[in-house]
Amino acid sequence: YLTNIAMKKMQYLLHVIVVAIAATCLAMVATGCNDDGPVVDRINSEVDSIALCKIMAAGPVYYEYQHKWDPKKINSLPPDWKVYWRMCEDGKNHIVGMVVCAYDYRLPGRVSEAFADLEYLETVVIMGPGWEGQLPENFGKNITGLGLKETLLTSIYCNMNLAEMWQFFIQDNPLLTTLPDLSTLGRDLDYRQEFNVVITNNENLSGQVPSINMQNKQRYCIQIKGNGYTSVDYHQIGLYRCHWGIENCIEMSNNKISGTLPDYITNDPHRLVRAYYILNPQSDGYGFSNMPSDEEVARMKKELDLPNSAY
Repeated sequence: YLTNIAMKKMQYLLHVIVVAIAATCLAMVATGCNDDGPVVDRINSEVDSIALCKIMAAGPVYYEYQHKWDPKKINSLPPDWKVYWRMCEDGKNHIVGMVVCAYDYRLPGRVSEAFADLEYLETVVIMGPGWEGQLPENFGKNITGLGLKETLLTSIYCNMNLAEMWQFFIQDNPLLTTLPDLSTLGRDLDYRQEFNVVITNNENLSGQVPSINMQNKQRYCIQIKGNGYTSVDYHQIGLYRCHWGIENCIEMSNNKISGTLPDYITNDPHRLVRAYYILNPQSDGYGFSNMPSDEEVARMKKELDLPNSAY
């Protein structure tokens, strides 16, 4: 009995930590917006309040929370949900960020079309196996940051404005089999803006690793790891050369890619070292017949006078 209590406390603690991390990410777009302090008129947009009611009613939340939303009482939200807001150009407080969690799989729910009614919504994090089905067609038309973690969603095809999205975070979604075309992801961002893409541990994502253009980006982190991808665009890998910045990161390891690196990569030591760190290692039983060894890469880096931290 005591062991069960300890395990439950540990699970709760881990859950709180994950939610806190997600909330911290959202806080970047919602400076000055939090749920501390006295009860005040927090969200005074009728459209946003109605939309939030619809999102709660469709989602996997307990009945007691579905019918008690009060825009003046932020604590009427489910305990794992966070809403961030700020005053916008119309002089009203609008919702700009949300974290919605549902870790009780016995309460399945769907993502409401009402997300599209939140005109100023910038960042959304959806977490937990209580979320099933697919994102609705009109979801996320103005969203610039999306996070999906441990959901049971099967599809995220919708009218997201990918070109203006700076954060795309897809992790541990076991039923997700495909992603939308990400070739335009972040295309319209200012070159100085941070650009983050994380696609990890979605074992049913297969085919070719998504092609994401970072050529006009000054700061980026691209991690596409631990999925079921079986091929990669070598031309994209070959584009990266002589760019050893600690702010930037590209990783496509632990997928299921096998093959032979093309000559235009293996004949250029800069590109070959770069490919080594981008693609190595793959999952057990997969890999590249002509990928250099650790010792060979160390020798090439020394000859190229590259720092140990370079990749």
